[in-house]
Amino acid sequence: MKVLKPLLKGDLLGLHYAVLLLLAAGFLCLTHQLGDATNPIWAVMAAVGVIDPQVKMACFPFRARVLNVFIGCVAGLGFLIIERPSAWVLPFALSAAALMLSYLVRVQLSWRIAPIVAAIVVASGSPDHSPAIDIAADFRRVIEVVLGSLVGLVVPWLMFKLWLPPDSNSGSEEATVCATGG
Repeated sequence: MKVLKPLLKGDLLGLHYAVLLLLAAGFLCLTHQLGDATNPIWAVMAAVGVIDPQVKMACFPFRARVLNVFIGCVAGLGFLIIERPSAWVLPFALSAAALMLSYLVRVQLSWRIAPIVAAIVVASGSPDHSPAIDIAADFRRVIEVVLGSLVGLVVPWLMFKLWLPPDSNSGSEEATVCATGG
């Protein structure tokens, strides 16, 4: 135990983060296994992109992720509705997503998500696949990303109630910061 004490003393934040990832990914894998046994990778990636030991630090990626997924879906589906799938739809959908983001989301770091979502939506609309099946698959991916992002926000909040991360403020404002927007 004496050997572990110095190791854990300096790196409890890393341990806290690892436990959060274990709980979030484990929950998402379990829910997918109990559901229809689909691959939980979209939800897990979204949770990893949002999760942070400090609850208030997890709020911004959560909001940005949900907004970016919505904008990417709007851009991708919008161009698929206007023009049938072709090689030229993808560049226009990516550009539209980027343009919408530049006016709606001022943080450039999160600008990559919406064009990626738009590309996924457009790619699934290729002539090789049935549009009804692809739109259902796209909708499922969006739900999985939102679910994963939500889990990435809720797990740190629950853990904050049970186990304060090192270097956190002991005040209760941490747990309510997402609701107040600050």
